Amino acid sequence: MTSTKVKAIIIIALILFLITFGATFVFVLKSVDSSKLNPNFVVFLKKIPLTKNLIKEASSDNAVVSKEEILKKKEEELQQKEELIKQKEAEMLKKEEALLKKEEELNKLQAALEEEKAKLENNKKSIKDIASYYELMEPSSAAKIFDEMTVEQAVKILSNMKKESISNILSAMQPKKAAEITKKLGNL
Repeated sequence: MTSTKVKAIIIIALILFLITFGATFVFVLKSVDSSKLNPNFVVFLKKIPLTKNLIKEASSDNAVVSKEEILKKKEEELQQKEELIKQKEAEMLKKEEALLKKEEELNKLQAALEEEKAKLENNKKSIKDIASYYELMEPSSAAKIFDEMTVEQAVKILSNMKKESISNILSAMQPKKAAEITKKLGNL
């Protein structure tokens, strides 16, 4: 064989290879979804005049589908977020209601505490007034009355008196009762 025949056979084989490769390539491009291809490869194919139309056709159909899919996904995400917001709002309302109840309870307790404090202040003032009455009495007369009281009552009144008045009354009382009262006064 001559070299020109060999060259001609090589050129014919190369042309047949290119035609086969091109036909296979076109077939593959038509059957493959372009959204699944590498984006850089799709850009390259769009630059080639023969493949540009094939890619456009495939990508335009897929673009519509993918945009619809994206829109559906976004709507689903939005609905999920809205549901989450509603749940959080409901939780916040429950917590706010619980907080308001606790605040109401606290206000009631504070009012009851203020009332008790006022009663104690009045009671304390009454005891001080009673103590001042006993201080004005003769110690022997006051001692007779204290002998009839309970130790706790006597201690409450005596603890609001001057030391001199206390000692005068205790000295006029029965010794046993005076001793009990003195012990309680010492523990204050």
